[in-house]
Amino acid sequence: MNAQLDADFWKRHIDLGLALYGVSIACSLAYLVVVPGPSRHILYGMAGVALASVLVVVALPRDAIVASPRRLVFFYTWTVFSIAFVLAVTALDGGARSPLALLLLFAVVYCALAYPPYAVVCATALATIGYLVVAVLEGHTEPGRPLMMVVVLTGVGAVSAAAAAARERVRRTLDRLATYDGLTGCLTHRAFHDRVTVEVARAVRHGHVVALVIVDLDHFKAVNDANGHLAGDEMLRRVGEVLGRELRGSDAVGRVGGDEFALLLPETDARGAVALAQQRLADLAADGIGATFGVAQSCGRSTCPATGGPSAADDTRLLVAAADRALYEAKRAGRGRVLAASCACEATVATA
Repeated sequence: MNAQLDADFWKRHIDLGLALYGVSIACSLAYLVVVPGPSRHILYGMAGVALASVLVVVALPRDAIVASPRRLVFFYTWTVFSIAFVLAVTALDGGARSPLALLLLFAVVYCALAYPPYAVVCATALATIGYLVVAVLEGHTEPGRPLMMVVVLTGVGAVSAAAAAARERVRRTLDRLATYDGLTGCLTHRAFHDRVTVEVARAVRHGHVVALVIVDLDHFKAVNDANGHLAGDEMLRRVGEVLGRELRGSDAVGRVGGDEFALLLPETDARGAVALAQQRLADLAADGIGATFGVAQSCGRSTCPATGGPSAADDTRLLVAAADRALYEAKRAGRGRVLAASCACEATVATA
């Protein structure tokens, strides 16, 4: 999932939790005012505590929370607090007979909207066991009402866990579709460039170089026009297969355009990338596929001699632009060849 979309999702989940708290507090206060019962002064104070907890969550730095890899700790803690709070007010309002116990359903359903299935099951078990403890401690409650509440909680929890599992399957499918091209199995444009950004940043941190190879198929439109789109699709599939052959685990191949592919080669200099590109050029030619390759290598130095500024290795845009520049120089030189730039910030210098 895109990082910004992911952050927006969890922010909305916080907003939904606050909205549920608001509805719960309003309904509880209306119930306490209209229906007489025990511990009303204490319960009014508990409503104030619930409102204060809402204000605390509102005041928290939600951007930092949703961006943290440990954000689920916050959400799980909030859920446990909410369940424990509802159980406490239920016990104060007469025990298992209190309608306030129905607020437990909010907590379970809330979990199903974002949490993994196991977390929904755990929340359901916590709510159910806690309610049974309240019923047992009350002692004199007729068994029918607690039994029905347990059945409802368990049923809602089971449905919620199933919904969470279905949501996770859909999310994984969407992530796979967003990450891998369905025809070639290569990384999609966005996924590939995200990977480039990560590797460029890592190269700068550790003082390594990274090479980028952009591949453009020669006269692909003519193949489509002469043989049809099915033949074109088969050629694209074959190109993806050839380019991805015998790569290291850290390498990546992406389909970055209709008939344009790219190879990311971490800890590889221009010479190594050119050697690989030459081999792939020969492999494609053996299948009757013409292609042109542009190669660029990150600067790999703390300062770039060509610009005097920060290393071009920390700038993905410059690295991609250099590989593009090398590719178009190769196409102008007659296609069917490999052309490389020695550094992302320098001119195209090597031809193979």
